[in-house]
Amino acid sequence: MTPGERVRKIRESVGITQAKFGEPLGFKWYKIKDIEAGKINVSPEIAKKLSNAYSIRFEWILTGEGSMKTENVRSTTSEQSAHEDSSQPVIEGNYQSRFRVSDALTMCARVLESGTSYATTLYMNIHHFDRAISAEERINQVEQNQTEMEVRNQEIEARSQSIEQQMKSMMQEMAGLKEKIAMLEEQNANLQIQVTQPKEIIKYGTDPTGNMLDQNDGGAEIDDVPEGSWGF
Repeated sequence: MTPGERVRKIRESVGITQAKFGEPLGFKWYKIKDIEAGKINVSPEIAKKLSNAYSIRFEWILTGEGSMKTENVRSTTSEQSAHEDSSQPVIEGNYQSRFRVSDALTMCARVLESGTSYATTLYMNIHHFDRAISAEERINQVEQNQTEMEVRNQEIEARSQSIEQQMKSMMQEMAGLKEKIAMLEEQNANLQIQVTQPKEIIKYGTDPTGNMLDQNDGGAEIDDVPEGSWGF
């Protein structure tokens, strides 16, 4: 087994992707890919980073000799498990009010600095939880933006309906104004007719019976028309 193949075995043992595997080492996923493929040699510096990050024996990474892990995890008895379980704090209900952040940070720091496999597991869990929280925050932001957009759309729709109603009212007012204008034009025409008829009577005069005289038939001048002969 080559050093690159041993690196792949380490990654597969923790069950993570090349990108996740390279994060505690400061490597991108494509560098891990090249190391596993043998395109990049596993130097003592890389082996040291792997040993510290994943609790793997330095010699095993370079030569394959000896055991892979730096320590063997002992199996606990049922009594030890019961004792450990009883010593753990009970977290119920609103768990955020059951522990102090400072205590949690102190315990995390102790585990992460231990250089054991627990440190790697805790680090990966913290990383995954951080990504999950970030994803939830993004989802909440998207939902908030969607709610705000829906409110804005409702406001725009209400304004559109108000404008449409105002336009209908204006159209009705315009129709009423047109009817009034038509009535005024009709009244004006009638007034013009009424104004024209007295002029004709004054011009031609009337006979004693009230009939208008024809000027060509020798009708009387206006000054010669006897008083009381006007047609009005």
